[in-house]
Amino acid sequence: MTGSKEQAMTFVAQHPVPNDLLDSVENLNDVRAAELIPPDDPRATGR
Repeated sequence: MTGSKEQAMTFVAQHPVPNDLLDSVENLNDVRAAELIPPDDPRATGR
């Protein structure tokens, strides 16, 4: 998804996402890409 921060926030607001992802989006200038991964994926926990 490309576009403005407002467009990214609108997209996120219309799709159920964890609050920490929403907080991250609010702190970014531009969202270039996003990927949803399963909670048991090592990338989800940083381990």
